[in-house]
Amino acid sequence: MKGGWHNRLNTSVVTRGSVPFYHLLLVLHREATNITVQMKMVYEGKMQRFQRKRTLPVEGRVFKLWNNYCERSITASELLKGCASIYGPPALNM
Repeated sequence: MKGGWHNRLNTSVVTRGSVPFYHLLLVLHREATNITVQMKMVYEGKMQRFQRKRTLPVEGRVFKLWNNYCERSITASELLKGCASIYGPPALNM
């Protein structure tokens, strides 16, 4: 799937001005009902997500952190600090 979830959501509620709340709820409900089917398709290898080459190294670092956390070689605090160092602004040297 190209464009991502937010892009698809914005396309399905395209209006001029603000989105009526009930319309947004209907679109979100439709998305929620598709999750089970999409999870099954991903599990069976029938559906994959699009990933840009430039994001591979960044996501690889996040997945490595997550695997270390799942293996209990790092704590939750270390996982969050690692993610912050990947996605957050650079730390200021004081």
